[in-house]
Amino acid sequence: MLSEPDAYFYVQSAALVGNRVQLDFTNDPPPDIVAEVDINHDSLSKFPFHAALGVTEIWRYDGQSLVIYRLEQDHYMKIGSEPGPADAYRRCAHRVSVAKPQRRPVRDARGV
Repeated sequence: MLSEPDAYFYVQSAALVGNRVQLDFTNDPPPDIVAEVDINHDSLSKFPFHAALGVTEIWRYDGQSLVIYRLEQDHYMKIGSEPGPADAYRRCAHRVSVAKPQRRPVRDARGV
């Protein structure tokens, strides 16, 4: 990538890229999520590049808050913000634990 993000993730298109380490964005799909940590730099100038690739979401953390942007046509719209990544992680972990299927006891043929 010309403008390498701090991190990127495949979610919906993970099966298309598999476990490859080297990606070629002329042939491979764009990442679903790009994460930018703006402590020592400002990533806003990278947004047009990510949009041109078709990156669905950008998660931008500035040391104080996490802001999530979603691609709408050719530009990014802010869709939410959180006080910090630890809070977002806790909420996400809670959602996963709530959605986790419950184990039921195994019964034998008699129903016992």
